[in-house]
Amino acid sequence: MSIFEKLRLLSEWSPVLTFLQQLSREDDPHAKSVIVFDAAEWLADKTDTSWDDELVELLADIVASEEGEKLVRWIVAQIEAADDE
Repeated sequence: MSIFEKLRLLSEWSPVLTFLQQLSREDDPHAKSVIVFDAAEWLADKTDTSWDDELVELLADIVASEEGEKLVRWIVAQIEAADDE
């Protein structure tokens, strides 16, 4: 792989670094889940299939909703409670 191919590859996948930086700066579990789904949408867009784009978009919409936020916070609370036992 030539240096130019490596640079192109790095350029194409640089959004992953941005998602990772956002995740590392965020403490709120719901905000983290939104970042993860943003990354998943970006990744699904890289494939040749359309069903994964639609699925991830639907799941991202659910997580971003008020009910999705409640669900994420409930799941985190359950995991934290299990860790405390």
